[in-house]
Amino acid sequence: MTSHNITVAHKDVKEMFEAFGISTKRPGFYDEPAFISLEQSNPSLLHRYAEFVRTRPIEDESHIRKEIQLAANFVYDKLQRSGKLGKCVDGSMLLSRVLESRGVWNYMVKGALTLKFRPELSIPDTHYWPFILKVDAAQYGHCWVVAPPYRVVDITINLQPYHHGEHDYLPDILLDSSTTPANVESSDLINVNEARRLFRRFPRMSDLEVLSPGLRARIEDLGASLVTRKDFTAKFIPTGVTAPDARLEDMCDGVECGQSPVEVVREYTQMGG
Repeated sequence: MTSHNITVAHKDVKEMFEAFGISTKRPGFYDEPAFISLEQSNPSLLHRYAEFVRTRPIEDESHIRKEIQLAANFVYDKLQRSGKLGKCVDGSMLLSRVLESRGVWNYMVKGALTLKFRPELSIPDTHYWPFILKVDAAQYGHCWVVAPPYRVVDITINLQPYHHGEHDYLPDILLDSSTTPANVESSDLINVNEARRLFRRFPRMSDLEVLSPGLRARIEDLGASLVTRKDFTAKFIPTGVTAPDARLEDMCDGVECGQSPVEVVREYTQMGG
């Protein structure tokens, strides 16, 4: 999409929100009563919010990058100190709120993460599948933050319960602003061994459309990214947009750091973050 088309797209979605009486002046306007009311009849409204953020012009990119890096480090420290693993949803919610408090536009995505390590490391591929067929499954996909210019802000990639030494080769925080597209395969989204029992063959992307209508369109719209580092590649495949489940003042301590999110945001603000 050209810069002109991005500007036009942003103008269109901005006018759509404002036509419904939704103010778009501050990050997190999905908390507005008018937004919540409209969302009840339009479940895809969060995707329009993501489009608004994604197409919004960035006025001072170096400043925004610094804000994102500082906030990510701060929230990562809270997560790391708690000693809890697998907190991608709660950690991303907290980071999103901290960023919003600093005026940084962002949104949360849920989806798949596929990690492939250098062959010499003898570490098997790691999958976080958003489609789980077993009722007692321990994995529910992955969650991260998109904060332009970063397409991926993942503060929990190294705070997962790995079993093959993955921690030694993954960064504490993964920030990536590249636009390298990822080739999405059904094996990135679902455990193919389980899926074979359901479909009686190797699953196709069209099979997953049956489980989640509009899946391919959402992935194409949100954009799957391939992140390449020295020891691994990470395929981030967003399958939907999500958001904090309550207003900041009503959120609970989901990351189990001993502070409510509003207290965390207050601490960050007082630190001059």
